Amino acid sequence: MTTTTADEILRPEPEELRFDYKKIMAHPAFYPVVILIAGLMIGFWHFLKGLPQIWTDKTTEYYSHGPLVPFMTAFIIWKAWPRIREYPVKRCWPAIIPLLFALFLYSAGVGVEWAPLLSVAFVLAAFSAAWILLGSKWAGALVVPIGYLIFMTPFIPESWIDRGTNILQQYSARIAVAMLDLTGFDPLPDINDPTTVYLGNFVMNVGVACSGLKTIIAVIAFTVFFVSIARLNFWANMIMFVSMLPIALFINGLRIAMIGVVGDYYGSDAGMKFHDYSGYIALVICFVIIFKIARWLGWKD
Repeated sequence: MTTTTADEILRPEPEELRFDYKKIMAHPAFYPVVILIAGLMIGFWHFLKGLPQIWTDKTTEYYSHGPLVPFMTAFIIWKAWPRIREYPVKRCWPAIIPLLFALFLYSAGVGVEWAPLLSVAFVLAAFSAAWILLGSKWAGALVVPIGYLIFMTPFIPESWIDRGTNILQQYSARIAVAMLDLTGFDPLPDINDPTTVYLGNFVMNVGVACSGLKTIIAVIAFTVFFVSIARLNFWANMIMFVSMLPIALFINGLRIAMIGVVGDYYGSDAGMKFHDYSGYIALVICFVIIFKIARWLGWKD
């Protein structure tokens, strides 16, 4: 058993972990970054203004983790700040070429109304603009956090979703049935439709929104986040990436099982209402499990 002394509580944070507004505003990169963010907000407003609706879409919920991504991106940069703050800020005008290409992609994406193309164009433009305003060394340091912004956008083509959801629906239903069996319920899968499960007072239909794809995307996003900040060794990172799919399927099966329990105990209306909010519970569970795995693999910060 360990105790925390008053001296440890009052001890100031290490200098590299302090958030000093004055020093940040005085840094040569501050105003270029402000210009970068303002330019992206103005230039891509047509795309960005639609993201909150995508994040809160109850019919799919594939990107319900989206509101967290900008904050997680900022945290990745903050963790890297002690290492990158001394980099020189130099303009790199040749990087205007990939910026123009990104704007071309964006224009094409608006024309055909294809969200994945808009997503790629936005991230490429953000990286290219950072490259122009801050220089090559900063661009190399920011490639991961800027690239991480893709997780807040609808970057997966619908054709991929259509091909992948059915098998995920079946696996998720089987995992939920196994969990309900273990907890004393008597789930009965439909012989003709394995994604439909009958309980005593509730019928579960594991639809596209519950297929597990949303959970997989969130698990990938959270895994990349922890790999980026934990700086583990190669094999630890491989373990985290390999464990993504089993974690996603387990959590999605658990979510479906919990919906079944609520619906069986409290009725269909309660089950469906819980369904609408259970995705957020799954996100929290995802985050905690991946956090614990990173700790187990050696992350000490």
